Amino acid sequence: MVGRALTTWLATAGLALGAVAVQESAAVSRLRQEVTDLRFQYDFKTNRLEQRVDQLEQRVRALEGRPVEPVSPTPPPDSEGAARATIVTRRLLLVDEAGVRRGALSVSERFGPMLALTDAGGQVRLMLSVPPEGPRVELLDAGGTLRSTFAVYHAVPRWEIADETGAPVLVATIREGAGVIEPHRRP
Repeated sequence: MVGRALTTWLATAGLALGAVAVQESAAVSRLRQEVTDLRFQYDFKTNRLEQRVDQLEQRVRALEGRPVEPVSPTPPPDSEGAARATIVTRRLLLVDEAGVRRGALSVSERFGPMLALTDAGGQVRLMLSVPPEGPRVELLDAGGTLRSTFAVYHAVPRWEIADETGAPVLVATIREGAGVIEPHRRP
């Protein structure tokens, strides 16, 4: 009788400890995701500052009457009429006909390749990247606030929706074949 009770108690305690370990693992995973998000936002904001400095330097050149950095000409066409060229660079800026920056393709040491697309006012609205943890798509509103993120973080799909301040309000993840949608709990 005592043996059976002890066995039952040990099994129950083992299940409880297993549940605690799963909860701790999920908490650690969420914290790692938050750290990665913060690092990405830091890198993204640094890139935005670099873009703003470039824009201001272009304006200063124009005001001083100095030539503005020219857009590279299209390479000569090959025998079939297609333009072919290999460009090796860490950063490529895309501008429209008026010279307004509409996008940038760059490589970040922390977050790998990144593509930022902007609206007509130069505000980044879409960011694609492939950091070591997994690919990310970020959507920003007209004010530059991050409103939605789609990511695969260490093989776990994740979707976040944020309010007008950029604070997450809904997080959806898929773990081991089961989807979990939960309101974000602020600390």
